[in-house]
Amino acid sequence: MGSFAICMVIAIAIPMMLTLIVGKKKLTAGDRGIVSEVQGTASADSDEKGTNTANENIKTDNVESLNCTSDKNTLTAFLTGKVIPLKEVNDGVFSEGVMGDGVAIIPENDVLYAPADAQVTVLMDESRHACGLKLDNDMEILLHIGIDTVEMNGDGFEYLVSLDQKVKAGTPLVRFDREKIKAAGHPDVTVCIVTEEGNAKNFQFESGMHAEAGKTVFARFKE
Repeated sequence: MGSFAICMVIAIAIPMMLTLIVGKKKLTAGDRGIVSEVQGTASADSDEKGTNTANENIKTDNVESLNCTSDKNTLTAFLTGKVIPLKEVNDGVFSEGVMGDGVAIIPENDVLYAPADAQVTVLMDESRHACGLKLDNDMEILLHIGIDTVEMNGDGFEYLVSLDQKVKAGTPLVRFDREKIKAAGHPDVTVCIVTEEGNAKNFQFESGMHAEAGKTVFARFKE
């Protein structure tokens, strides 16, 4: 009976410890298969070529930057619309916080804006439905337009920035066609997720309000 009791303790304790350790790891963009679409930076020559190609496709006519009112420890609305918590997105990954914490906005406009001063670190050349940014405090955020919109292969999406470009809060990032997204059978709810906290801490996300792009603060944090 003594040996049996010891075996039972081991059988319970080890899986519990492994679950706690592995469970703390959040999936990154790479775990979700997003990195396979990201424009690479293998060498300086390829970087330059990729940047030139991206710039050739950028059309910023009639799209102006917003005058944001946030400070360096806040994130402002990336769209105009209703802010909802991630759990209401009804997606098996975003709603469960697998990739990180954040909020979602049901858009009323068709231009995605930068929620903070940052550098563009992720662009998806084929689908153009998402954009990754890195702030000076090493925080990394992912902006993802719609659910399963990668299946649209870029139809209805247009990048307004290039890879490695420095942007200010309120800089237009992506222009998208809401009608095409709905016609393709996808929700146009757009999420903003903190995939890497960097030097930031004590995040406070706000939802349940109507946001105005570039003005409404939806996240606060400390450094």
